[in-house]
Amino acid sequence: MAAHAEPSLADAEAYVLDFVRARRERHSAAHILSEFHIPADAWPSDPEALTLAALASLVLCWVRGNADARADGPALRAVATHPTCWQPAAATAVMVAELGEGRDGVVVLDGLVDGAQRSELLELLVGSPPPAETVAAAAPPAERFWERTTCDGPDRPRSWGLQPARLRAMAAEPCAAAVEVQSRLCALYPEYELAHVDGGDTGVDAATPLVANAPVHGDSFTWHVDADPAVHQPWAPAEGRYANGSAGRPLLVSLLVYLDGEWRPEWDAETLFVDAASGVGLHVQPRPGRAVLMHQDVVHRVSPPSATARRPRYSLVWKLAFVPRATRGAAPERETICRAEWGAPARLGRATPIVG
Repeated sequence: MAAHAEPSLADAEAYVLDFVRARRERHSAAHILSEFHIPADAWPSDPEALTLAALASLVLCWVRGNADARADGPALRAVATHPTCWQPAAATAVMVAELGEGRDGVVVLDGLVDGAQRSELLELLVGSPPPAETVAAAAPPAERFWERTTCDGPDRPRSWGLQPARLRAMAAEPCAAAVEVQSRLCALYPEYELAHVDGGDTGVDAATPLVANAPVHGDSFTWHVDADPAVHQPWAPAEGRYANGSAGRPLLVSLLVYLDGEWRPEWDAETLFVDAASGVGLHVQPRPGRAVLMHQDVVHRVSPPSATARRPRYSLVWKLAFVPRATRGAAPERETICRAEWGAPARLGRATPIVG
C-alpha cells in the first residue's frame, strides 16, 4: 500500500484558509479562535479586524505549535488593580467558617461587590440588556460564548459555562468592574499579593483563571475541589507540593460572585460545602452581588435551580493565589481567608471536647 504524502506547507495554508473563510461567513473571528482553544493572550487586541489570511495564519501557527502563538504554560499572574476609595469596613462577613481537620476556610461577604459592578459583570457574560434581569430564559445566550461543556471533573455531567479562550480574554483585559472587585479584595487582604491561577495549555482541570457558570433546572453536579496543591501543583513548580494553608506558601482561593439582579430563595441553586470525613456542612443562598471566598481544597458543589426559577443562575469565579508578602512581618501559624477582626470562625466537622 502506498504511503500518503505529507501535505506541504502551501497545502496546509490553503486548507486552513478555506476552512476559516467558510466559518467566517457565519461566525466571529473570536468564535473561530475559541474553537481552536487558542488562549486569549495569543489573540490580537481586535481579532474582528483581522483579514481572512491573517486569521488563517494565526490558526495555522497555533495548530503547528508555534511558540509565539501560544501560552507559556502554568503561571501565577498578578491581578490588575487600580486606586479605590472603597474601604474594607463596607463589607459584612455574614459567615466565617472552617471545615474539617484541615480547617478549610469559607467566608461569605455582602458589600464587597455593589450593584454597579454586579450589573456590569453580568452584562459582560450575557450581553445588554442582560436577559436574566428582564425575562426568564431557558439557557444562557450561545452567541456570548456559552457552551455546555463545563463539568466538575472527568466523566462528570456537563453544564453551561463560558469558553476557555473567552475566560482568558476576560482575565487578560479585565473590565472596569472586575478591576474594581480585584482592587477591593487586595484592600481587604493587604498582607497578600493576589494572582490569577492559570493552568495554561496543560489540560489541568479548572485551568482557566476565571470560570463563569450558569446552572439550569435539571442539571446534575458532583462534590469536588477546585484545586489542591498537596495533590497537583503546576502553577508555581518551585513551591513543590504542600497542604493548602501552609505558612508562607501561596494560599489557593476561589472567589465566587453571584450576578443575578434577583434570585428568590425558592429558586434554590445554593452553593453547598461539606466536610467529607464527618458528613456535615453548610449552604449559601445566592443573593445579588454576594461574594463567597473559599479555600480551593474545600469540598463543595452547586445545587441546581428549581423548576420555578425558569432561568439560569449566573456567577463568575476567580481562581486566585494569595501570595504572602515578604514585608508583612512574622509569618502566621497558617494562611487563611478568615480574618481575626471577624471573630472566631464557626468550626464544622472537627472533634471538639465537651466541657461539662
